[in-house]
Amino acid sequence: MVTDFSLPYGAVVVSVQAQTGEPFAEPACKQAMMNSVMAGGAQGLRLAGVDDIASARNQWPDCPIIGITKPDPLPENWREIAYITPTLADMQAIADAGASIVATDGTPLATNRPRPDGLTLADTLTQFKASHPNTAVMADVDSLENALAATQAGAHAVATTLAGYTMETVSKTLDTANTPLGPDWGLLYQLTQHCTAPVILEGRIWAPADVTKAFRLGAHAVVIGSAITRPWEITRRFLAQSAL
Repeated sequence: MVTDFSLPYGAVVVSVQAQTGEPFAEPACKQAMMNSVMAGGAQGLRLAGVDDIASARNQWPDCPIIGITKPDPLPENWREIAYITPTLADMQAIADAGASIVATDGTPLATNRPRPDGLTLADTLTQFKASHPNTAVMADVDSLENALAATQAGAHAVATTLAGYTMETVSKTLDTANTPLGPDWGLLYQLTQHCTAPVILEGRIWAPADVTKAFRLGAHAVVIGSAITRPWEITRRFLAQSAL
């Protein structure tokens, strides 16, 4: 059984993912990116899909790996559905591939986001823990209410991953001038104050100062994605923010 969350306190995890059509979507490109971030000192990986997880586990037997599945490509209504590792079968497949932590949609109170297999989050976690007692579960959430419900359902940790990416929270990604916003600091603070489970900051982290702030606010770990592994997004931000 999971007796201790497998992601150490203070860990900086890098998300290496790419959708079909993106420049880094080829397996060799993703492998090169994984090699690069691990060489740079990443203390864990967040990966999507059985193949990438199995490859990373083979290369780094002791590396904490947060594993997920998600549709490729994402459907147009992705904000309205549970799409991050949404079924029991998805969770089991990711664990079997070598993920030490399985992340799943953790919005059990959102009645408009039913899980595709018809199970509740609580039923899903009960069955998953029975089949994979040594694999931790992280609930990707968008609110304090969903975080508390997810931990009550049995999640070992919660992450701010979905803050800004559900219909209820979409306003958190852009301000009134359509300028991209940073991490949801308010939610992070709420979670660290009210959740007994480890809290992970993920989403819209663009600067080292964000990581420092996250730990000062009580985050257990931080997951960084686009700011490291999506060069076209980094380039776009430099161009958008540069003044002549």
